[in-house]
Amino acid sequence: MRANQARSAPTRCLLKDALMVEIRHTHEFKLWLVHQRGKRARGLVLAHVDRLQLGLPSEVDEVKPELFAMRVEQGLGYRLYFVYLDPTTIVLLAAGDTRTQDRDIQLASKLAVNI
Repeated sequence: MRANQARSAPTRCLLKDALMVEIRHTHEFKLWLVHQRGKRARGLVLAHVDRLQLGLPSEVDEVKPELFAMRVEQGLGYRLYFVYLDPTTIVLLAAGDTRTQDRDIQLASKLAVNI
């Protein structure tokens, strides 16, 4: 090793000790995802779901008591609606864009009752 090179400590994976979250989904959520025409939009939604599974949600708001919405700021502005069954289990209930937001929240609320 050269004298002017600093010796660096081995890097640690920051997510090594992270607790993975189990992601479940309803039939309605899966249908919505399958019917998304653009591969880019579908990919962005799935990337946000992956982040949620790693415990790294982005832009999450509580829209009703115990009902959460995660924003995907792309195109029409998608929203993924979910509930926590427990601290390590999330159920994706429904999804939509800003045009159908009120209807999607109502659907997600109905689905949450049946879980």
